[in-house]
Amino acid sequence: MQYVYETLLPKKWYLLLDDDTYIIRSSLEFLLSHLDPRKPYYLGNPVGDYKARFAHGGSAVVLSQAAMYHLLHHNAHGLSQAYQESTTAPWGDKLLSTTLMKLGIYLDESYSLLFNGEPPGLTRVTLDRVCLPLISFHGLGAGNAELMEQVGEDFKPANNATTHNPFFWFQLGQGLDGAAEDEDFWDSFHTKPIRQGHNFVGEPNEYFTFFPAVPSIKGCLAKCGDNKECAAWTWIQDKQECHTTSALIPRRDSQVNGDNQVFSGISKKMLDRVASCSGRKNTPWS
Repeated sequence: MQYVYETLLPKKWYLLLDDDTYIIRSSLEFLLSHLDPRKPYYLGNPVGDYKARFAHGGSAVVLSQAAMYHLLHHNAHGLSQAYQESTTAPWGDKLLSTTLMKLGIYLDESYSLLFNGEPPGLTRVTLDRVCLPLISFHGLGAGNAELMEQVGEDFKPANNATTHNPFFWFQLGQGLDGAAEDEDFWDSFHTKPIRQGHNFVGEPNEYFTFFPAVPSIKGCLAKCGDNKECAAWTWIQDKQECHTTSALIPRRDSQVNGDNQVFSGISKKMLDRVASCSGRKNTPWS
């Protein structure tokens, strides 16, 4: 970072990321166009806890010109200490954060919902993110050399130098789930709100809620409706189980279950949120 700062002509913004990270240029430029690089911004996707809160390098870390100046000038002791720690530090993104904190520069989490640390096929959409721009994907390596190339091809329109409109989280669902080419994933729920053999909830994780002894689809819908953060639901007929999640994966490979005992759908709250931020009419729901 010091070499880049001192070798290149001054830049308004500096981007630190992993080699398996992909940036959606139009979304990043949209965010930065609203911020002043003369202020010490440190932006990214927060990980860790109160003992060590830092921006995840795989999701991309953004530093303003002012932040870089404070980090690399008039900070001889801090730089010296950071260089010593770097020989054994397991995470460079964490070391950057602790060094910045000594200067009084803390991770600004106001824009954290725009950054993403997963590949497109595993990216989860939540109610608080769905209407926001999406900046990054991560994990486009790990034995799959073609994945980065494929994502680059898929998102080429959003990275065109003449494109000024950001790419939004809800757009991950477009053209997926086996819908007709001219039909959007979200719009397809107008005619088919309940999908047999699909699972929009996925495997149990931190977003997952399990309900036993739910005898019907209607009962599972009610469980999801009672939860203000529910994004999707799945009902398993033979087990009489209801699964709900606050984070939906709108990708075909994560949806198709193939089990005719499994029924799944998207919550009314999620569909209404997508309708409100994308200009669609509200999806009818019973």
